[in-house]
Amino acid sequence: AKLVMNQSDTVDQLWIDGVQQAAGDYTSASGLQDIDGNNLISGGGTLTVLSGPAAGSPYDTWATGGELFDDDENGDGVANGVAFLLGAADPNADATGLLPTVSEDGSGGLVLTFSMLNAANRGAASLSTQHSADLGDTDAWDAAGNEEVVPETTSTVGVVDFVVTPNGSLNDVVATIPVGEANGGDKLFGRVSADEGP
Repeated sequence: AKLVMNQSDTVDQLWIDGVQQAAGDYTSASGLQDIDGNNLISGGGTLTVLSGPAAGSPYDTWATGGELFDDDENGDGVANGVAFLLGAADPNADATGLLPTVSEDGSGGLVLTFSMLNAANRGAASLSTQHSADLGDTDAWDAAGNEEVVPETTSTVGVVDFVVTPNGSLNDVVATIPVGEANGGDKLFGRVSADEGP
């Protein structure tokens, strides 16, 4: 079917084959075509559409193929959500080089250093540091006090000291987990975990 516009008209929404179209002005020159390449609007009028589809989350924009947050689209061992939050270009990019680097501070604490998307670029998604004295065997990664959401600014959250430095669309983060979290042992392990948010 073709919409013949000989005058101007305004509608709240425009749907074509079950797909909501973007807000804006549509004319015969707008380029709206059916699957056979035929123009869907003819005539000299203008159709003004007031509202379009709701904007997706920053993750949805990044995951253009509909890749799920907790999946590992390219098999690099890094979940899509973690790759997104660490600043990977797209779901197919190898994100292993973006994972935190690990070091030890002067008192034996565990230091995780990484970059992650800032709040303006990640939406409701968040990244947390997790630590365990035994790789989660009896000291669970997500136990109270073992998991802290990375803040947007330098601060201490729980026992973790975060130094956060803005760097364009990213924040450079240094997270220091004190040696006491090894629970009297000589090992302390750390990782990051992603949450898509509401």
